[in-house]
Amino acid sequence: MSKNNLVRAPGGPRHRSRIIRLKPGEGVDIHKRIQIRDTRTNKLVRDLGPATRSAHGHPLYEHPSRMRFPAPGGVPTVTGAQAGDKSKIDGWSTYAAWQSNVGSPVMLMKTSWVVPDPPVDQSTQLIYIFNGLENDWQILQPVLQWGASPIGGGAFWAVANWLAESNDGYAYQSDFLRVSPGDKLTGVMEMTSGENGTFYYVSRFEGMSEIDLAIHTTDVLGYAAQTIEAYGVASQDQMPGGKAVSMQSIRVTTADSAPVVWTPYSNFSNSGLATVVKDGGIAGDVSLAFWKS
Repeated sequence: MSKNNLVRAPGGPRHRSRIIRLKPGEGVDIHKRIQIRDTRTNKLVRDLGPATRSAHGHPLYEHPSRMRFPAPGGVPTVTGAQAGDKSKIDGWSTYAAWQSNVGSPVMLMKTSWVVPDPPVDQSTQLIYIFNGLENDWQILQPVLQWGASPIGGGAFWAVANWLAESNDGYAYQSDFLRVSPGDKLTGVMEMTSGENGTFYYVSRFEGMSEIDLAIHTTDVLGYAAQTIEAYGVASQDQMPGGKAVSMQSIRVTTADSAPVVWTPYSNFSNSGLATVVKDGGIAGDVSLAFWKS
């Protein structure tokens, strides 16, 4: 596997062949096999083979492989933070996370934020800002991106919905839509139904139904995160303009109505800090700083 064939998707770098771009109306079905299906007719579009769950027993955001590039055979090669160089941001930079109680998955997660100004230094960096729901091998996420990702993009802001497996697995993404600084975004992930050990989720941006991403899986999503993920960032000018992005009006609904208490994290020496302005499952607020002040 050549490193030239590695791409930087939300959820971590992976081989280009592991990126699956979904057409409008297509969804992901993950049971014993991974299949792309028409969400209106349930007709099989593509079979990707047996579902191999690379579970780690804890949420993806706690797993070091998020910061690693896969090597031939799928064995991670240590780079960036794990190699001791924490000055360059390559991975989850700053985030706040919360875990629901066992047996009570997240039914709904909603976050609003405003598209920030573009970076002053517009080089080859790639920046993702999102709210996400995870288990120990998948993350579902409505994503704002700056830069060229595996689905395209460039020196502009765009949004898309993603489902990413741990980085030896697949990453599935919708089409993307361009957005502008100052636009208000609301990213939503919702369990639309769940019974007999199977669960239907949708990831979407409000007002942009043409890029919805629907999944049908046997795995519940119980870990929530508000995140800045960036690659190739070596200076403050390569981060978005301004000091921080405010992840506001956060709503998290679980079956047991457990209290939502966010825990902030920072992975690199130059990462900004996550500040919890307000905890709770209604009208929560987390500020994600772009750079260490």
